[in-house]
Amino acid sequence: MHFKWSIIGLLCITCRSQSQPVAPMNTIHPIRKAPGRPLIFIVDLNNDRIPDTITLTSSTSDSTTFNTISIAIARFGRQTFHNSIPWTTMDDWFFPLKSTKNVISTDKFFLARGKLHSALLLFGNIDGAGNRDDFSIINIENNKAKLVLDQNERHLYIENPISLGDLDGDGRLEFVYRQIFEYNGRPDTLGGKIGTYSPYFVYTVDSNCVLNKPLTVHYNQQHYVFAGFKYDEKIEVFYPNDKSKPRLWKR
Repeated sequence: MHFKWSIIGLLCITCRSQSQPVAPMNTIHPIRKAPGRPLIFIVDLNNDRIPDTITLTSSTSDSTTFNTISIAIARFGRQTFHNSIPWTTMDDWFFPLKSTKNVISTDKFFLARGKLHSALLLFGNIDGAGNRDDFSIINIENNKAKLVLDQNERHLYIENPISLGDLDGDGRLEFVYRQIFEYNGRPDTLGGKIGTYSPYFVYTVDSNCVLNKPLTVHYNQQHYVFAGFKYDEKIEVFYPNDKSKPRLWKR
């Protein structure tokens, strides 16, 4: 029998009604008029202490999913992003770095602020086999929002999002994910299990949002093992039961 295994990390914050006066910029104002109607959040996205707006809409009456997100930066315009495959609520197991909190108290998306920019994660539905419909990242920088990563356009497999945070202290956020892997089913007689090699992938969130290979190598060496940039069923890794650092078992 095969077993699925995934790794997790932490999150939080606050919320208010739009009918109230403008509050400090760490405050948000979600408004839902009716099922299928816009869900609106008021929050400072570019650190200018002026409220900006995030609006989620759906072409159906489904209150869980949405297929359009509009981001309006006060005094700088609005960008709208539509997806033919709906986004949905965040994965229950997604808890990013302790130092990175969700700026908005919602399960619809994850919003983080870095010193240089903000980044927003959008989750597509994932089935029991680990197949995700879509996953998107929007970067908010220089007073403009831009969709910088879409799973399906890049042909990626973002099955297990791990974290969003500044890993190297340069003021820019990095997104970490990996694929779901399987144990090989051998009896646990060594204080752990043998499973597939499934590396972490680190993407620097900027206008290009591509794989950061040096950070990917460093992250895997620190938290896992590094044996290449690809998921590989031929490489076996030993995963201790005490959750200590895995080690390479067989190549």
